[in-house]
Amino acid sequence: MTTTHKTASLARLFAAIFYDLIILIFGLFMVVGFAVLPVHKYFTGLDSIGANEVFFPFFLVSTAFLYYALSWIFGGQTIGMKAWRLLLVSDNPNQTISVKQVVLRFITAILSAAAFFLGFFYSIIQPNKRTFHDLVSGTHIRYYPKK
Repeated sequence: MTTTHKTASLARLFAAIFYDLIILIFGLFMVVGFAVLPVHKYFTGLDSIGANEVFFPFFLVSTAFLYYALSWIFGGQTIGMKAWRLLLVSDNPNQTISVKQVVLRFITAILSAAAFFLGFFYSIIQPNKRTFHDLVSGTHIRYYPKK
């Protein structure tokens, strides 16, 4: 990456989110189809997971969290962020992204999305274009343009 950076635009953030959702959805289909359903069938004898299964939504959210958490902690980028040249960094320049920051960012981003993306659109009125989950987690997204 280059040393120059800019603030990430909201359109670029949404584009990276869209890329990541495609990857995450296909990844979840693969994990469920090749791992979860066979294990579930082995233990229950049923071919499908019922709507009353408590573990399944927990499994889906946990898998999504692991995708984002591992990507952010071990590189600062998800695949979608890499495609759009975005990098997650800590507000403290001497600190790497911590697990606490990742947990806060993931939870508040989910809540922001559930509230009609208000936490994302909050960046429009912020002078430094930070989303609500950026502020809560003490992180921000940088955009690195091509040279």
